[in-house]
Amino acid sequence: MLGVVALLRGAEPTWTSLGPGGGGWVMALAASPHGEHTVLLGGDIQGVFHSDNGGTNWTIRNQGLRDYWVETILYHPLDPNILYAGGTSGVYKSTDQGASWRWLRSGFSATSGFSWSAPVSALAMDRRIRT
Repeated sequence: MLGVVALLRGAEPTWTSLGPGGGGWVMALAASPHGEHTVLLGGDIQGVFHSDNGGTNWTIRNQGLRDYWVETILYHPLDPNILYAGGTSGVYKSTDQGASWRWLRSGFSATSGFSWSAPVSALAMDRRIRT
């Protein structure tokens, strides 16, 4: 990523670059409400990255994504296995902590996969909904 993910640490705070490196922009960053060290990152050309150690190491989690422009990531507030991601190709749902993604086509207008085709840039969930 050309954008830098950094963390402010310690009593005498200093910024620490966390990677994951590569190319492109950081578009989304989501910290898990279920585990203090789990983070997902979305980018404009490399899709979704996952870290379960606070950003020290990253793995790509793009299985099922139609393209890799990801602008928003949302953790389900009650179920740690469920996540949602949005970008130029619409909304996706994961039921395995982001290891794979399923395209949620129903109810959303088609996009062409380019940044000017009205990407999904924000997601929100009502805590009263359990699915």
